[in-house]
Amino acid sequence: MPRIVIVEDDVYLRDELIHTFQKAGYDTLGPSDFENVEEELARLKPDLLILDVNLPGKTGYELCKSLKVKSSFPILILTARDTLSDELTALGLGADDFLTKPCHPDRLLARAERLLQTY
Repeated sequence: MPRIVIVEDDVYLRDELIHTFQKAGYDTLGPSDFENVEEELARLKPDLLILDVNLPGKTGYELCKSLKVKSSFPILILTARDTLSDELTALGLGADDFLTKPCHPDRLLARAERLLQTY
């Protein structure tokens, strides 16, 4: 069963996303320690990372760039930032997909499934 890790600092949204993916049959986790998130991701070994941009400590952009150098799992950016420059920045740093919040759960699941099939 594919493992999806959700890095989202809004506890309620993180729990909702975890529930959505678990209902669809995925092993889903959401780390709450943002200071050591890279180390925790290395330990969790996700098949897909759902990553917010606005995080405490490092931004999602910084994490994306750093993780793409060290890891081979796909990264889907899920953020409230909705400008073209935000999307282009994320994709330029290695993100595999970009969605804005709020996002319909079926759209998010479809994009996640496509990324998991591609990788």
